[in-house]
Amino acid sequence: MATGVLVPACASSPAPWLLEDSLDQVEAWAATPVDVTGRVLDEEGAPVAEAGVRVGDRLTVTDQAGTFRLAGLPRANDWLVIEADGFRPRTLGIHLATPLDSDVVEVTVMLIPRWAGSTRFLFTGDVAMGRRFLDTDDSTPRGEMPPDDPNAWIQVSDPVAGSLELVRFVEPLFASADYPVVNLESPVTDDPATPHEEKEYAFFTLPGSLAALRALGVRGVGLGNNHVYDYLDAGVADTLRHVDEAGLSRAGVGMDEDEAWSPWCADLEGRTYGFVSATSVTGYQFDIDYVASEEKAGAADLTQDGALHDTIASVLVEGRTPIAMLHGGVEHSWFPSDFIRERFSRAIADGAALVVGHHPHVGQGFSEVDGALVAWSLGNFLLDQERLETFLGEVLLVDQRGRDRLHAEVIPIVLDAFRPLGLSGETADRFLRTLAESTEAPLAVVSQAGTGWILDTSDPRIESRDREVVVPVLIPPGTHGVVDLRELAHPGESLARAILDARAEATGRVGRDLLGFGSFEDDDVDGEILEASRWELEGESRALCVEAPHRGTAALCSFRDDRNHQDSVTAFRHRVRFRPDALGVPGTDLTVLSWVRGSGAGEVSLVTRWAASEGEREFGGDTCEGPSGSFDWTLLACDLAAPEGAGGDPERDPGAIRLRLHHAPPDQGSGVAVFDDVAVVSWEEPLDLVAGADLEIPHGRDFLKIWGEPGLWNLHLVFRSLALRETSATPGTRCGTAVAVPQAPKPYPAVHCACSADSR
Repeated sequence: MATGVLVPACASSPAPWLLEDSLDQVEAWAATPVDVTGRVLDEEGAPVAEAGVRVGDRLTVTDQAGTFRLAGLPRANDWLVIEADGFRPRTLGIHLATPLDSDVVEVTVMLIPRWAGSTRFLFTGDVAMGRRFLDTDDSTPRGEMPPDDPNAWIQVSDPVAGSLELVRFVEPLFASADYPVVNLESPVTDDPATPHEEKEYAFFTLPGSLAALRALGVRGVGLGNNHVYDYLDAGVADTLRHVDEAGLSRAGVGMDEDEAWSPWCADLEGRTYGFVSATSVTGYQFDIDYVASEEKAGAADLTQDGALHDTIASVLVEGRTPIAMLHGGVEHSWFPSDFIRERFSRAIADGAALVVGHHPHVGQGFSEVDGALVAWSLGNFLLDQERLETFLGEVLLVDQRGRDRLHAEVIPIVLDAFRPLGLSGETADRFLRTLAESTEAPLAVVSQAGTGWILDTSDPRIESRDREVVVPVLIPPGTHGVVDLRELAHPGESLARAILDARAEATGRVGRDLLGFGSFEDDDVDGEILEASRWELEGESRALCVEAPHRGTAALCSFRDDRNHQDSVTAFRHRVRFRPDALGVPGTDLTVLSWVRGSGAGEVSLVTRWAASEGEREFGGDTCEGPSGSFDWTLLACDLAAPEGAGGDPERDPGAIRLRLHHAPPDQGSGVAVFDDVAVVSWEEPLDLVAGADLEIPHGRDFLKIWGEPGLWNLHLVFRSLALRETSATPGTRCGTAVAVPQAPKPYPAVHCACSADSR
């Protein structure tokens, strides 16, 4: 049954148009350039003059007021790179795929000083370049080398070219760092003859693919993970040899326990660091586990009491700063497990100045433990997982001077066809708000030009900004209303307070979108325009269109006429899994919705099928029926009734839905139906809308469900954002002047450290 909706503004129905018209409109849109203007400021808000500003091959410099303009740019998202003497460079994904009536993109960029003695480290999520990178349908028997696949990214006979192409669009981001490090979750071998027969998944990376890491400037790899032993001792021996030959430092794996726990060390800007890598995913349930011992090769075992302590101590006694890359937790969980919390905290208690986590394959937030930064999980960076929730990841930048963290910043990325790309626009904004939601005080993730600065909540640069909105809401008899906050909130804002002026009791619930890619916007940074790769758009009955979308730049147009005998069906390529709560219990209170409009359209509908979280089993479904004919933008929203047993066994019980957008042929003539801002909403905590409901911000929940006395009521909303102040505390212009922070790193006694030196 359809729910109540936010009352739309009145407007005339759109005139009919054809597929050819839509394609012409897209061509005209793409041919219309856009300008980029903005300001470059230092961290206190003073303008930075003579800063170089680059988008693509276009370059300019800021004036004395810190302002710049780049005119006539194509509407393809790109990297905005800003460099100035005495400052760290900033590399940001800038959203240029804007609506046609928006011919100027404005941005304010704040720079961080290049502090004396500091090093900018870059960390990514999980990396492995095998399996579907080599064999698109992953059909090669275990233990064999796949033949060349013309549809695959990497060709076995020549892996270098394809591997370099995979990382081409993130090279500018890595160029802004001094010392990039990745978690290489794969053995490196060209002889996959010894697979671990008990493991469900075993994969490898070809030695030639390490050229991609070298092209990115990667200096070292953490290998303490649950896949480095996928090809047993022979695979470890190959990995050690090929990683060394590639000139990459390493830690976390070895031919025995001592080598696996041996850190690598790096002397950088007068400070020295020791990198430790280990995994808590040991494979203890198998006859052959994944971790090293005195008798066998494998990864460093994080579950060993005392081993992590002793390794960090060996780094400290040399006077070096320990950095720990630790692998563990629950896969596809948005929350760190209790065990991981304990082990990460123990690493800091032992002396680690920074802990970076991997293994869940989804991005998690940040914490500060005894003054040290913890990144619980950076998600994926270069991995061939097909699960929807693994497509968004994090690149972490940390400016470190010994034990002192001077600056930390998270940059959102998206994996498209397994390839890492920069992220811009609303998708980046929502992901940053979600990371901020799971970040624990005293830290906050504050959006700055599309990236998230990780700051102490007491930082005087942070300010809270409130904006009040009043909207009419219709609550029909016997049901409830749904409010789509996405069209009301500004970038960076989250709902902070809601009150309904109904005369009787009114309650509500907030909800988050689990689909994430239903706006049909082009938000990635890859030089292409108007992509919707998560949707099946093949065929002539549907296409992206730019004529009057509900929001943003693009929508999905579906074309039918009375000569057709079947619906035009647009399927979302991926199953949408329920999001679990903090206790791991999946939330099954779901609503599927889309904004729709029609011009002579046949009936539109949203068709869902219940599916197991893994495998191919399905369990029936629901149809959310919408209007037909000519009508302006209308919110079509239907609650879903989860089958019994939802969220149990991932292969046998319902744990996800599959979604298709249907447009039936009209009774007469030709028609078009337009879909936009599609979402699958998971409803969360209840709200008292009479007394007024307050929510902690930032968060990633963009919907509100309302129950109350039927009628048309005013809903009072307060949106709040955290932002960096852009006004200077000290007047004047900065030009190439670095600021030194007079704080020495914590001293440690200089004794012996069993580190392998940085090989470059």
